[in-house]
Amino acid sequence: MFGKNEKNTRRIKLPFESNDEKPYIFASYGHDDKEKVFPLLRKLYESGYNVWYDEGITIGEKYDEVIESHIRQSAAFLLFASSLSLSRPYVLDVELKIAEEIRSSVPFLALFIENNVTIPAKAQSLIRGSEFFSLDDIMTKLSEIGLKNFGRRRAVPIEREVPQYWFDSYETDPAGESGNIVYSVEEPYACLAFHPDDLKTCNPYAKELFFAGYNVRSCENMSDAGRGKMISAKGCKAYVPFVTKKYVESGDLEKDFVAAKKAGKPLVALYIRADDDENGQYTLPASIEKEFSLIQGLDMRELTANDFLSKLESELERRKCYAAMKDGKVSRRGFEIRDFLYDFTDGGRKLILTKYRGEKEQTALNVRRAYFGFPVAEIGANAFRYSALREVTLPEGLELIGDGAFHNCDDLESISLPDSLTSIGERSFGKCTSLKSLRLPAGVREIPKGAFEDCDSFTEFVIPDGVTAIGAYAFDGCTNLTSVTIPDSIVSIGDMAFYQCESLISMVIPDSVTQFGDGVFEWCASLASVRLSPYMSGTGAESFTGCSALEHIEIPEGVSEVEAYAFYMADGLKAVTLPESLSAIGEHAFDSCESLTTVTVPAGVEEIGEHAFDKCYNMECVTILSPDAEIGEGALDDVDLVRCYEDSTVWEYCEEAAVDCEPL
Repeated sequence: MFGKNEKNTRRIKLPFESNDEKPYIFASYGHDDKEKVFPLLRKLYESGYNVWYDEGITIGEKYDEVIESHIRQSAAFLLFASSLSLSRPYVLDVELKIAEEIRSSVPFLALFIENNVTIPAKAQSLIRGSEFFSLDDIMTKLSEIGLKNFGRRRAVPIEREVPQYWFDSYETDPAGESGNIVYSVEEPYACLAFHPDDLKTCNPYAKELFFAGYNVRSCENMSDAGRGKMISAKGCKAYVPFVTKKYVESGDLEKDFVAAKKAGKPLVALYIRADDDENGQYTLPASIEKEFSLIQGLDMRELTANDFLSKLESELERRKCYAAMKDGKVSRRGFEIRDFLYDFTDGGRKLILTKYRGEKEQTALNVRRAYFGFPVAEIGANAFRYSALREVTLPEGLELIGDGAFHNCDDLESISLPDSLTSIGERSFGKCTSLKSLRLPAGVREIPKGAFEDCDSFTEFVIPDGVTAIGAYAFDGCTNLTSVTIPDSIVSIGDMAFYQCESLISMVIPDSVTQFGDGVFEWCASLASVRLSPYMSGTGAESFTGCSALEHIEIPEGVSEVEAYAFYMADGLKAVTLPESLSAIGEHAFDSCESLTTVTVPAGVEEIGEHAFDKCYNMECVTILSPDAEIGEGALDDVDLVRCYEDSTVWEYCEEAAVDCEPL
């Protein structure tokens, strides 16, 4: 926690309610620039432009998802550029990275709110040529690109509870014994040390560590005695100097290291070039030069936040310098480690991998089983979405894969799922167009909605025994799928589960299936053989629409309805066997079945829907054994002959519609 602010939040006044009515502008800024940015946002809003900014949303998994979603759906990306905003790892490594990805479709604008701002190398290609120095110029540009203006309106200020990490300055520690910037009350901790004048450069990285879940304290504003006390205290498990020219030349580095060495604290040194230190040249004191030369240093200005955390991870993790547990909950958000974001789940006992941020060059990945002794139990929603990975191995102990976790991973060719897995989310592997096969573990009980939609490299799929449900659109668009094995444990098959599986040849629906959705095999043009369950109540509407290779279908005894459009345009269908249990034939059920020549409708059928046999141009005879069946408009108009009982409702229909009929 930060000093007296035990909730890690702060209540602030905001200029207006964020507006995501499309089209809107996405506003990116450093939160400590709010005194400059908020008046500009208000003026932009009152001038008629919808503006979305991240007021009021919480940190963690949902924060990242909401930010990415709003950037990608925005009509323009507006960066409020300052020394602070362009030093924030989240702005540089997340928001601007996404902005660069979508620049061809979403205009990028940078409004400089202070002079002499140095643009980091990684952002130069994005910002150069898009610089503006007044809001009026920005609004002129918005008008030029044709962004919709909703007319002048008044901004209504609001108050919100926002994350404490929005601010770059924090209160002193609870006891008031120091003026340090980052302070964790829990032990053990790592002591971060740097020169006070380098606060602007060093503090963002210190805060990244704090909010990634590590216990850290910094001592740059302390006296020599105070610094030595913090470094040598029993709770301190590592001395982490941020080595800069000023820290070296002040003499404090030598004093602090002597204190750390005397107390037996391990050294983890990171070399930083401060903003006013152009060449980074300095000489370490002879008394410590040898020991510091053994440390692999890094130039922090060239690092992303993930690189920074990964550098310290092994030492801080090994020495357990991470957030303490309180009443089964973790006091801060999850860990940001290397290319991953993690949050806590299950009351703080397990981790959920919320986001993968690896570079496109990385093609293979083994996800770690645990961090800090906490098992990785879940892959969060959209965690790997759009990644360029080709091979992924998920760890044993993983229980859940969230909605859309690997959605749109076009390059993914193989993924290994652990036996511990019990659930996969909706569209979890949707549009993985290069994925050729996947083995579902025995513990998975449901294939949810859209789980494998558009996985058009699948050729066969074996559903393991124990799975009870195939969700809607589960295999929609798997155009090269030729066979699917469905076990006897399946109870329900959802709407359009195999929609447009154009290469599917045959299917056996086991007797365990009692629920059969609509459009299950719609437009499966190669489907030539189907065996249905007798415990299905109906065939499902549109379930065999466009199945032109299907020549014969036997509706099993027990099925009560051939539903609307069930065999619409199944123009290869030559023979249909209808059961005695049938009570209804829906509208357009056999419409445009041009190869069908004869059909016998059982005595129990009470209704034949509109256009049920419309456009069956080769239908020689329909025999209707029911004397009281209601016949819908156009149901038999294209039939050559109807055989039925005289004086029945069917006979009356035929006389009125001028359809030839003969008595049974």
